[in-house]
Amino acid sequence: MAKQPQFTQAHKQAIDDLDFFRRSFVTEFESLFTSPLGLDARLQALETRLQALEKFHKKFFKADGE
Repeated sequence: MAKQPQFTQAHKQAIDDLDFFRRSFVTEFESLFTSPLGLDARLQALETRLQALEKFHKKFFKADGE
């Protein structure tokens, strides 16, 4: 039988961080339709959030060895 993967504290923190990014990304996306800011400012905020998510993804998978 296959061995079950062991989640370390780092894995649990990464999952929590990823959930935070997911929720904040959804909030930023929803704000595209509800925010009084101009479209350029809203798209910039969304792009900034995506860049942060990309950095996190690279860091997590580098740390995890994949």
